[in-house]
This record gives sequence, C-alpha cells and structure tokens, in this order.
Amino acid sequence: MDFTIDTYKKLLNTFISKEYRFITVSDYIHGRYNSSDPIIMLRHDVEARYENALQLAQIQAEAHIKGTYYFRLFPKKKNEHIIRRIASMGHEIGYHYDDLSHCHGNLPQAIERFKQHLAWLRQFAPVTSIAMEGAPMSKYDNRDLWSKPSLINTPLTTHNSPLTTHNSPLKTHYSDFGITSEPYFDLDFDKLFYLTDTARRWDGWKYSRRDKLKQQQGWIQKGWKYHGSCDIIKALQNESFPTQLMMTFHPQRWAANQIQWTTEFIGQHIKNLVKQFFV
Repeated sequence: MDFTIDTYKKLLNTFISKEYRFITVSDYIHGRYNSSDPIIMLRHDVEARYENALQLAQIQAEAHIKGTYYFRLFPKKKNEHIIRRIASMGHEIGYHYDDLSHCHGNLPQAIERFKQHLAWLRQFAPVTSIAMEGAPMSKYDNRDLWSKPSLINTPLTTHNSPLTTHNSPLKTHYSDFGITSEPYFDLDFDKLFYLTDTARRWDGWKYSRRDKLKQQQGWIQKGWKYHGSCDIIKALQNESFPTQLMMTFHPQRWAANQIQWTTEFIGQHIKNLVKQFFV
C-alpha cells in the first residue's frame, strides 16, 4: 500500500542503500556537498497534520539524515512544540508562504503578513529558506510577491540594515528579509531532477496548477516517469534513477493508520477532480 509510513521508510532505506547523500535545500544553495556524490533533498511542505511531519522527521533522525521542512503557519501551542522538536533534530526549518493568495493580491498586506510570520517562525530556528504554497484555487500566484512592485507603508528590516520607505513603490525581494533560497527561483532544474507527491502520486503534474517545470517533458523522454513509490524503488534498485534530485513530500498524505489513509485517499480524489477544472 502506497503513501503510508511503512512505504516512506522503504523509500528512504532504498536511497540509503544506494549511498545517496541527504542534504538540505540550504546545503545545496551554499555548496555544502560533493558534486560527484548522488544527492537528494528531502523537502516537506507542511500544510496540515503537523504530527505527521514530526513522525517523518523522527524517522529521518533515527537514520541520521536531514530534511527541509517548510511550514505553512497555523500558530498553535501544539504546532509550536512540533516545530521546536523538528528543529532540535537538526532539520532545516523554512516558511511555506501563502501571503499573496491569503491577502487576495493585496501586496502591502501580503508583505506585512510575510514579515510577521517569518518573525514568528524565527523564534524556533534561523529561517533562511522559503517555498511558495501553490494555492491552486486562488487566482494569485504567491511567487508574484517577489516579481511585482509593492507600495510598502512600514519599514523593511533586512539581515544587514533597515530599509525605510515612505509610501513609495518598492520592488521587494526575499533577500531583503535574510532569505537566501526559494527553490522555484534558486534551484537549477537543468541539473536537478524534481519529484513531488502532488495529487498523491509521483506523476501528478497534470493536476498541479503551479508546481510545474519546463524540463518535465525531457525527463519523461528519458524514462524518468514514476507513478507510485514502488516505481521509484525499482528504478533505484535497477540503478536507472537520477542521481541528483529534490523530492517534495506533503506529510498529511503519508498515513500513519488505516483511517488516515482512507480519509486522504478519498479527499485527494475529490481534490484532483476540482483541481483539473482550475488547471
């Protein structure tokens, strides 16, 4: 059965047996790896069920490997505890930002919300990496937070010095906030293979509105197309799998019990039908 904790363990163990080196997104950005090694970035977009993310983080810690965890923020005491626990294991903590879609395209409000959420998350770890939330039901692309001029009414604080504006247009960039990486802007997918469990499958790009890459067709032509986790495991065992990649996991999709698995299976099927309309 796919998308269970047991399957997740089998997947990781296969990468380990093939001597892949597990690095964080920031490790990759700053070149903290040997380019000749097989490498994998385990990226986790935590949008629900923080407790599932904790379970995945514990599995990795027991295997002495690290991942990157991007949190879409729901400030609750239980969630704070989980973020602290995951950070204490040595995993990278990042912000899964949804500010522009949440603020319905209002750029000044979105920037202010981004600042507030980033400050809240930095209570638990030194956050230097962010990743956009796809927001498939919204007409706003959260990445546009960094590509359109914004009228900022409050001072912006960078990691070096304050930037003060007085109701003047300012083209903001995440580096202004001490952020050094956003995978959709800063990773070279001509060199890196990318897989995501969007739509609860590994070939779910047709259901994705924004998590798409121009390299996808070329990967398919190379035979790098995988539907289930067992297909990835077989390719690794056959040594036909790419040697440098990032994989995105949504922890709520990886069930810890039968009830979770069934709920997610039904819920994702409905979501896929709706998302096809928007895509």
